[in-house]
Amino acid sequence: MVKRNTTFDRVFVPINPGNPGLAVGNALHVSTRPRRVVTPFLGPSYSSEDIKATLDNCKLTYQWTSESDRLAIVVRALLNGRLVGWFDGPMEWGPRALGARSILASPFCPYVLDNLNQFLKQRDPRRGYALSGLETSVREHFDGPDASPFMECDYAPKDRKQFGYILPGPTANVRVHTVGSDAPPRFRALLHAFGEETGIPILVNTSFNGFREPMVCNPRDAVRVFYGTGIDVLAVGQFVISK
Repeated sequence: MVKRNTTFDRVFVPINPGNPGLAVGNALHVSTRPRRVVTPFLGPSYSSEDIKATLDNCKLTYQWTSESDRLAIVVRALLNGRLVGWFDGPMEWGPRALGARSILASPFCPYVLDNLNQFLKQRDPRRGYALSGLETSVREHFDGPDASPFMECDYAPKDRKQFGYILPGPTANVRVHTVGSDAPPRFRALLHAFGEETGIPILVNTSFNGFREPMVCNPRDAVRVFYGTGIDVLAVGQFVISK
C-alpha cells in the first residue's frame, strides 16, 4: 500500500481521482482564487420542507423524529440485521458513499453479505463491502494507514473472526472510511450510538443506489430505490420510513 510503503512523508489521494477529478483539478490549478481545503460534500442538499413535500406527494406514511429518536430507530434496525438507507445533508462528490447517501448494515449480523448481494446490489454472492468507522476505533481494530477519509485505502482486520460476516474470504482485506471531526455530524453521531450498543462504532457502508444505477441525489430518488430494493428502513433527514 502506497501510504504505508513509500519514501514520501505524506501521500494524498484526492476525493475523486478519476477523470472528473482531473477536470476539476486542472480548473483549480489555473484558478487565481485562494487555495482551500475541498470537502467531498459538494452536492445538493434538501431542507425538511423539501423532504416532507416529496413524502406527502408520494402519499407515504412516515415518522418525523427528534435526533435521539431517529438514532435509536436506526440503531435498533441495524442490530436486528436490517439494511438502512441513510440520506442526510449535501450529497458526496466522488465514487464513494461517505455518510450522506449511504446504505448501512451491521458488520456483526449474519447474512449481511447475502442481503446486500442478493437483495440489494445483485452482485456475486461473495462480493465484499466497505466499512465506515470512527478513526480511533479503526486504528484499534484494523492494520492500515492512520486515516482514510475518502474511503481510499484497504485495511487488514486484526481479528478476522470479529468481522467474518462481511469478509468475502479468509485472507481478504476491506476498504475502510475513517470518520473524523470533519465528517457529517449526524453520521458521526450514528456511529457513536451504534458503538454504545455494540462496543465498536463501525458500520458496513455502501452507496445508496439501485442495481446498475448512479447514487441517489434527491429525496424522490431515495424513496424510489427504497421501495424498489431490499432496504428495510429509510432515514431521510429527520424522517423515517419502515417497510
